Amino acid sequence: MSGLMLLEERDSEMLTYYAIAPLTKKGFLLYRLFFPMLIGFVVSLIVMFIVHLVPIDWKRCLVLWLMMFEAPVVALFIASFAKNKVEGLALAKVTTFLLTTPLIIHFVDSKWSMLGMLLPPYWAVKLFISSTDEWFWLQFVIGVLVHVFVIDLLLKRFQRMIG
Repeated sequence: MSGLMLLEERDSEMLTYYAIAPLTKKGFLLYRLFFPMLIGFVVSLIVMFIVHLVPIDWKRCLVLWLMMFEAPVVALFIASFAKNKVEGLALAKVTTFLLTTPLIIHFVDSKWSMLGMLLPPYWAVKLFISSTDEWFWLQFVIGVLVHVFVIDLLLKRFQRMIG
């Protein structure tokens, strides 16, 4: 949803007006990208405590925090590559496939599953499924770095588009 909102604001040139507002364009982008992440994290924590579908421990909460980085990745992907709202909706469908791919890769036992490591959701799914692994911290750090790298690339592309 955040990506489609960014796309709408880009098309209507509202981002130009935010450049002169006290929040600034950069502040607005941070708000638009990371506020949904915060809301998703809090709601997911509440749901985890209510439903008790998986054991709740601090490692799973860290993995949940990592999963919340998908919100800015998807928002920036849609806003950076779509030329209009119709393309934005099509890209939203593509992101659904990209978000479920790591889960599918988990059940495939082949060398091709190594390609999933390039996708940011792979690390969150890997950690959620195997949170008791002795390599947890290494995988967690790699997952954070992959997410930050992808967000940085997409943010630079989006900023070039809006000028």
